[in-house]
Amino acid sequence: MFYIKRTYGPNKDWLHAWDEKWGTSCMGSKAKAMEFHSREEADASCERANANCRGYQDAPMPEGMKFTIHEEAALNHTGCVRQFSVG
Repeated sequence: MFYIKRTYGPNKDWLHAWDEKWGTSCMGSKAKAMEFHSREEADASCERANANCRGYQDAPMPEGMKFTIHEEAALNHTGCVRQFSVG
């Protein structure tokens, strides 16, 4: 499963929806984030988010703020979830 994560400084949030005014809608809850089942879907959505997200008062996204792909693997043989970020 793939998710789109936005980082800014030490903070992060997750892509929840597409928004006409702001380009994206993001919140801190990964549990409610949009899920992408393929790397191709995630790549296209990450590219769209980086191109269309707007900052405060419709300014471009601040320098250093970017969306990246986070991949979460299925349960492994020990029953643990492996997590790693890609990008």
